[in-house]
Amino acid sequence: MKMLGANDELGKIIQCSIGSNAKDSEKWKAVDWMEWQANGVAPHILMPTNTAKIKISELIEKYHIHFDGTDGYQIEEMISELADFYGLSKQAVKMRIREMGFAKVDGAFTYVNGQYVTPFSFDASALTDNQSFTISSADLFKAYCLNKDFRKAIDTGKFVYVEGHVCLDDEKYIIHSEGRVKLTQYALSHMDECCLAFDKGYSYQSKYQGQKYYVQMMYKTPSQVAAQEYSFEMNAHNRTLLSQIQRASRSADAMRLYPGAFSETLVQLMKEKKLSNKKLADASLVGERTIQRLRNEEEYPTTVQTVLGLCYGLQLSVPEAEMLVGKTDFNIKPTNPQNNAYRCVLSSCAENSIYEVNEMLESCGFEPLGSSKMG
Repeated sequence: MKMLGANDELGKIIQCSIGSNAKDSEKWKAVDWMEWQANGVAPHILMPTNTAKIKISELIEKYHIHFDGTDGYQIEEMISELADFYGLSKQAVKMRIREMGFAKVDGAFTYVNGQYVTPFSFDASALTDNQSFTISSADLFKAYCLNKDFRKAIDTGKFVYVEGHVCLDDEKYIIHSEGRVKLTQYALSHMDECCLAFDKGYSYQSKYQGQKYYVQMMYKTPSQVAAQEYSFEMNAHNRTLLSQIQRASRSADAMRLYPGAFSETLVQLMKEKKLSNKKLADASLVGERTIQRLRNEEEYPTTVQTVLGLCYGLQLSVPEAEMLVGKTDFNIKPTNPQNNAYRCVLSSCAENSIYEVNEMLESCGFEPLGSSKMG
């Protein structure tokens, strides 16, 4: 079958006249428009929001899905059943479900390097709509050759490429066995904590256009892969992750020297961050008097929301935040939805403000971080 291209008369006729918000859509070929119609229009017609949400809710209960990072295969079973029910492809169903607010389906049915990878999960706020934790081997090679920031990150030797992800090579995230590597279950449930993020777009939008050897690389890349391209950008997520790597040795040494008591550790962290009670109160939404008493009284009663608020105010890295929480009586086990949410937000203390994370928590019906005693 001959594929329709920009020079096909029939292709020009069937191009959709509906405008698109996609960048550079005027450069789209007829094939691009056909794909946009198939993936964008048909699912909206066949999966109307109101009835589809009812069906999705039924299947979430049927497959006991909690979106806690441990039920990736159940999510794939749900998508498969919806695809059969509505007569759509799995990818079209996945995109439609995501549009309805179920962002955590992104880790299901991810196809890269000619195969589907193990389902994974991450904090939905970690990525924008045009980003991914997955990159093909062809795009990985292009990024390494053409992006000096990415090449510098890879050359640290701190990352490993596994199942289409560039992940921190740490026993918490990676299992080495008989010369092979695989992701731990923890990594699969916390991709935002350990993997670099990549921007996705089309080859005609490439960030590498004009760079030496780019044309040769595109020529050697299979056409079906070259249509869409993933590239590396030093965005906020990647910058934070790389910064934590650079500070890892120093941070490990420092954490061994922190006092055993929560109050003394809080005092030391505030000193290191050069934060007064007033500045920390503003950044953590914890009252000044509460902070003062937490500094001076080891037995002063507090809440998990207050402690997590302090983590955000101090902009702690994941190891630092876990260390501070570990000096309290709180054990944030994933035994309920709110605890699951708190475990997720613990990984972004250094990247997001407490106002941003509280807006997300409250939108899901969870108690915000900080203290009610803002005195």
